[in-house]
Amino acid sequence: MKDGTSITPVDWLSHDTAITDPSVFSVDIDASHAIMCFERVSYELVTDALDLGKSTERPTIAGALETKSKPGMIVSRCFFGAPAAALHMEALIASGVESVLMIGEAGSISDDCHIGDLVIPEWGIREEGTSYHYLPPEAQCRPRGEILNEMKIGLQALHPKYGGVWTTDAGLRETRDKILRYSKQGAIAVEMECTALMAVAMYRGIDFAAILVITDELYQLEWNRGFRSNLVRTTKAQLASALSDLFRPYEE
Repeated sequence: MKDGTSITPVDWLSHDTAITDPSVFSVDIDASHAIMCFERVSYELVTDALDLGKSTERPTIAGALETKSKPGMIVSRCFFGAPAAALHMEALIASGVESVLMIGEAGSISDDCHIGDLVIPEWGIREEGTSYHYLPPEAQCRPRGEILNEMKIGLQALHPKYGGVWTTDAGLRETRDKILRYSKQGAIAVEMECTALMAVAMYRGIDFAAILVITDELYQLEWNRGFRSNLVRTTKAQLASALSDLFRPYEE
């Protein structure tokens, strides 16, 4: 700024009425439940498990690279990162979706989490920008509604880990000091969308939970990568199979 001052996330939240309106991005879909994916493997496994592989219902929704739907359910593959994911979630909500499950990938910052493990976040550390436009800086971002408990119960056989998640806008700036600091605070994984989507859900009053597949490890302060490993692929397939049972009651 001209006077040398800076604007921080503390200043970003406004309680004034937004001039823009998510309803502009609404589409005609018959779905109250949504699953948001970010990479193709999970998207294809989930759509196949939910019998959407050959679906001809593919609505075009803001923020999504591709979608498949059937009465009661929609699954999307959207762009990485908090702003794009939040925009897509806003469009889903404007279209009548009342419950969203996010399936993402994450890096482990805890020696209790390893490549191929599942993480179900219970709270988040906000190091992205989007959430600060929805909630005050001191607010704790969390999942919302019964979907979290449903996932905990329904995925017990996959032995998921529980704890905090660190959400960052800078996926290639996960520094050693931050890994140590946030792991000491109870965060067990780092990714790029969770707290933003938690904030949107809390603000809009819909149900939301996330499931993360650990694809790499940072807790040893070195980068151990397993993005394309058989462990990761197997976990994604097991998760998709489990979700087919969990989401069957929501199919109309």
